[in-house]
Amino acid sequence: MESAVRIYGQIDILVNNAAYAALGVMEGFSDTDIVTQYKTNVFGPLYVIQGVLPKSLSEETSEFGIKWLLPEFGAFRTNFLGKDAFASPTKGIPSGYEGSIGEKHFNNLSQWDRKQPGDPIKGIERLFEVITGAENAAEVKNKVLRVMIGGDAVDVVTKKIESLKHDLELSKKLEDAQSTVAE
Repeated sequence: MESAVRIYGQIDILVNNAAYAALGVMEGFSDTDIVTQYKTNVFGPLYVIQGVLPKSLSEETSEFGIKWLLPEFGAFRTNFLGKDAFASPTKGIPSGYEGSIGEKHFNNLSQWDRKQPGDPIKGIERLFEVITGAENAAEVKNKVLRVMIGGDAVDVVTKKIESLKHDLELSKKLEDAQSTVAE
């Protein structure tokens, strides 16, 4: 970070695209597998933030003119599904999971390596457009915290919202029938 500031004078855009996945049934992973995932996906961004920012929350950084964007990428043709990019359960498939959808799904992930539908160049170009407000992204710049990049990402988030709306409606009926608010 210090080198970037020395060369460019400041950091205008910071992208942390490190990711790691432990993919499989939870019971099959060792503590080390899970710690590795946390080190990359939780502590990694924390260390990047601490290396760049005096404080780590968007409300705390707004006074410095720092804006946040959380891109939610779909499946892009990268090596993320390659054997070196994710961990399979080191303990193997637990008894009772043989032939399960979990075993079949996670054992076949590597066949999709570099065959994902999204073009990574177009995905990064879209991210750049959103950050800079170029092309069709001018109306999005600085107006969203999250942006879905890739049609499949839009579909996944749409389904999640529909599921949450369903759960919310049922929860609302339950709460309306008998409130849990203290009187």
